[in-house]
Amino acid sequence: MADNVLEMWDAKNRGVVKVSRLGRVSLDEDVVKLIDEKIQLTKNERITCLSCYGGEGRDFGMGIDESLYSHHYALNKPVTVKNGEPSSNKVIQDKFPNSLELALEAGLLPMGVMGLNLTTDGHFLLGYRRRGATLSIGDIALVPAGFCALGKPGSDDDYVIYNTAKREFLEEVLKIKEADGLPQQEVDMTAQRYIADISLVGLTYVDQATNRGFGIPVIIQSKLDSRELGKVVNETNPDPEHIGYFVWQLTPDSVTDLVKQKGSLLEIHTLGTILCGVVNQFNAQEWYNRMVSEVIPSNWGGRVLTLPENTFDERRTVVEVIRETMPQRYPS
Repeated sequence: MADNVLEMWDAKNRGVVKVSRLGRVSLDEDVVKLIDEKIQLTKNERITCLSCYGGEGRDFGMGIDESLYSHHYALNKPVTVKNGEPSSNKVIQDKFPNSLELALEAGLLPMGVMGLNLTTDGHFLLGYRRRGATLSIGDIALVPAGFCALGKPGSDDDYVIYNTAKREFLEEVLKIKEADGLPQQEVDMTAQRYIADISLVGLTYVDQATNRGFGIPVIIQSKLDSRELGKVVNETNPDPEHIGYFVWQLTPDSVTDLVKQKGSLLEIHTLGTILCGVVNQFNAQEWYNRMVSEVIPSNWGGRVLTLPENTFDERRTVVEVIRETMPQRYPS
């Protein structure tokens, strides 16, 4: 975990954000042709990639481009070996050893919602993830969480962040299988019984071989208390991605204890989202500074890079910012 860097891009409460659809991630034709020929996935969703971010007040906005999950898998994900056979993206990365650079230049930077499911008595839900469910480092993650995917039935893609949070809630908390195939109206009606509000409270970024892309921290204000949530989740019947769940109190002191107790088991975007949650709920900037300078490096194992607060006072392309924050990896 020593080389893990969590980039905290933003920790402000942005409320409900309408995204701007900009276009498609553009890769060279020879790259796309080889990927489409060699990568055959059972589920190949149209995923969102963050293109630009920033602004103040009503001028704040997020711009997204569309890509296929197979393209992200081919260029950004590490090659794995199962039963002695390498994963299908090996042929892509053998042909294009600069695959990470190709993906960055094209803006192939996927977004995933990280749901801090906050109960009426101030607790949130975490899950022990099933091995193999994801390549991300860390066995403990927020529930619900998932890629932002476009084109769901009846869904307004301008609000893909919030619609994704609801669908993931139905699947991972309520155990409604194939919720991403339900009409949006049905998703909204079901979610309304349990969710009081959803707000975007930050932005995290990770750029490493096992996990590349943006986490979109959202606070899901629950209508349930922690005891009621435990009954709904039903720990004896986890969803396919988890082997169990637990709730934890969202206060500065309790989150400090969480990091000290669980350490490197915490998934990287999960850690960032919890930090955003505490900052937003308790205006705890001094606590945050102590966490990133002392507690996290000595207990979690990686480091947190906090971008200057004025980085996104104006809307900026995210590729530009990545090159600024990682000059040793992406020299001009």
